[in-house]
Amino acid sequence: MSNDIPGVIVGASRPTAGGPAVKADPKALWKAAGTVAIALSLAGLVDLTLAFVPARMSEPAWLFSVLTGVLSGLPIFTIGIITGVLAGLSGGSRGRVIFFSALAGVGTVLVLVALAVFISEAKEVFAAARPEVHGSLQKQIFRSLLSGVVFGGLMVFCSLLGIKSLRHPSLT
Repeated sequence: MSNDIPGVIVGASRPTAGGPAVKADPKALWKAAGTVAIALSLAGLVDLTLAFVPARMSEPAWLFSVLTGVLSGLPIFTIGIITGVLAGLSGGSRGRVIFFSALAGVGTVLVLVALAVFISEAKEVFAAARPEVHGSLQKQIFRSLLSGVVFGGLMVFCSLLGIKSLRHPSLT
């Protein structure tokens, strides 16, 4: 046996292919994540709002399809909120935590209203639909309800997490 077995030297620096590693400022990275969160939340909010244009609130089928789109479109808005709360908490930004927690609270209320109206309209649309489309309608109703419950629940979680964390001394 040979004693020429390579070993690991702890703490020794070794050259990297791309040059020295870049040291990033964690505060700056969390601030950038907060900016991404604002962009995602805003894009999601615009997408959800545009679903209502042009408004035909008196037509049950239109309202059903719009609310289906809104409930299915919650992921981008919710991911923005989650990113914002986490960026605020990790970056120590009280203002960002307050903003995104409040946005999550408002989003929760709107999702609850949308779910209540959706359930009412879904019953009416399902009753008026031809029997051959009942299967696809049931699938669409289930997916929309699931989306509303899951992403609404995530907004509740973010809102409560943000509120609970406001007492932490690391937030400035």
